[in-house]
Amino acid sequence: MYNSPHSHRRSRAKDHLLWLDIEQSSEAYSRNFIEIARHYPTLSRQELRISALVKAELPSWKIGEMLYISEHAVEKHRSGIRQKMQLPHEINLQTFLVGL
Repeated sequence: MYNSPHSHRRSRAKDHLLWLDIEQSSEAYSRNFIEIARHYPTLSRQELRISALVKAELPSWKIGEMLYISEHAVEKHRSGIRQKMQLPHEINLQTFLVGL
């Protein structure tokens, strides 16, 4: 099958946009990770990862997929994070983290 030069340019442009999105996401994740670690130094590395992804507004199933753990494991970590942060149950973890 013949690919025109225009389709190749479109493909490269799409790839470029995808990489820009990944770069921005990575930078936001890094900032979130560092900021949360500064406020809550007792969180484990895994809890910090999960907190940073929760702050980025990702759902538990997606966080589990990204970290190669089950959604249930993510929920257990979220519970531990809430405990270490001494958050009452009526305060949403994501809302709290976004407000940091």
